[in-house]
Amino acid sequence: MRKIGTLPESSATLFRDFLFAEGIRSDVREDSDDAFGIWILAEDDIEKAKAHFASFEESMDDPAVKLKADAAGRQRLREIKEAKESLKRFERQEDNWHERNIAGIGHFTFALIVISAIVAVLTRLGTNIDPVRFLFISERIPPPGTPWWAGLVEVRSGQIWRLITPIFFHGGILHILFNMLWLKDLGSAIERLQGTRVIALLVLGTAAFSNIAQYAVSGPRFGGMSGVVFALLGYVWMKSKFDPWSGYYVAPSTVAFMIGWLVICFTGLVGPIANGAHLAGLAAGCAVGYAGAKFRHGA
Repeated sequence: MRKIGTLPESSATLFRDFLFAEGIRSDVREDSDDAFGIWILAEDDIEKAKAHFASFEESMDDPAVKLKADAAGRQRLREIKEAKESLKRFERQEDNWHERNIAGIGHFTFALIVISAIVAVLTRLGTNIDPVRFLFISERIPPPGTPWWAGLVEVRSGQIWRLITPIFFHGGILHILFNMLWLKDLGSAIERLQGTRVIALLVLGTAAFSNIAQYAVSGPRFGGMSGVVFALLGYVWMKSKFDPWSGYYVAPSTVAFMIGWLVICFTGLVGPIANGAHLAGLAAGCAVGYAGAKFRHGA
């Protein structure tokens, strides 16, 4: 943060709002009587702010400048108000954390992990599928050339749960551990910040979407929570990026790792992977997160 000059209080406030309209964050601090310093928060904005400051005294009486600064000032106040509301909401959520979570894991998220673990035991980590055939999206492999929507015989006969339940089947210890660890972190974060209803709708909706996408690509023999995990990652990523006061945050390195893993899976180097579910889940999560962020801000 660096000071670029001083102005009278009213002019300093007007200039701060003008800079805000230009995408430059600044602060106004009193130096002495009727002299207020203009402090620029980001070092990268210093030169641009100095250029605006040099011409501001000549143009401060311009109605267009005042109009732009007034609009920016109102927007800045809305952001401050929103930040305060977000902080209060976060504090209330923290107070209720232990009431809504089991050992730091959301109730719904915990239930998903337990069901996945039970299925893993029943199937001996995917080596015996007979006890859980009813969980697959379909037990029939459609003839070559059959459109995907014509092959879901069981679903079309009323077994709707099959659109969801493939997420509980895992084919190995690394498969289930990887998915459950990500589910615990991402699912619990969403459940903590937005409640059980939101995480439930996200999981159910993105599970069906990613499972249908994978079925269309490879047929019915697939399973795993990966599509949902990528959906939750996409959701949290978009919320943290486009709705910064939502309380969500995901490190850029985490996003880079998961996108890198997605690409590696497409190469075939790590064996048969449900790439269709991964990609569809990520796309669905990003779309829902982005739409939610924009809707919340009325844009």
